[in-house]
This record gives sequence, C-alpha cells and structure tokens, in this order.
Amino acid sequence: MSLEGLHERLKQLEDNTAQLQTLIQRLADLRFPPGTVPLAADADDNVAAELGAEIAQGLRDEADDLDLLREEVTDLRPARPGSPAEHDKARLRDGLARLDAELKM
Repeated sequence: MSLEGLHERLKQLEDNTAQLQTLIQRLADLRFPPGTVPLAADADDNVAAELGAEIAQGLRDEADDLDLLREEVTDLRPARPGSPAEHDKARLRDGLARLDAELKM
C-alpha cells in the first residue's frame, strides 16, 4: 500500500479513537437516580451495558486495525535516510505510537 493510503488509514483510526473516547466519556457521565435501574435488569435493557459493549467491541476492532497497520508500515521498503519517504514513514511510526498510547489509557 502507498504511504498516502497508510496515512489515510491512520487518520481513520485516529477518528475512530476520538469517537470511542466520546463514548467512554458518555459512559463515565451516565447517572441513574437510585432505584431507576433494577439490579437484575436484562443486559439488553441496560443503557450502560449496551454502551460498555459498544466500547469494548470498538476497542477490540481498533487494536486489530492498529496491529495490521503497524505490520504494513514495518513491511514498507526501506527509504534513503533523509528522503521524503523516510520522513513520511517516521510520521507514520510516530502516529502509530501515539495512537497505541491512547488506546492503552
């Protein structure tokens, strides 16, 4: 895949991570008055459980996509030191490292 395509995939992963962070914040801010959610509520009826499941699936998908992208960046042909291609690869590696750190928080 081209460097441009890899940058686009990294951007998509960053956007997805931002959406996940929004969902996580919504879950953190979710408040129920005492007694409004039965303790034995079916998970399908529980907003918090649904949101948690969506976040968990999103995190798994992000981790898988991040691993695939990391492999593709690793498999790129070596570029000459100081070349624009080497600079682009370094930007990709930095972006992957930053995104990996965000997902591990």
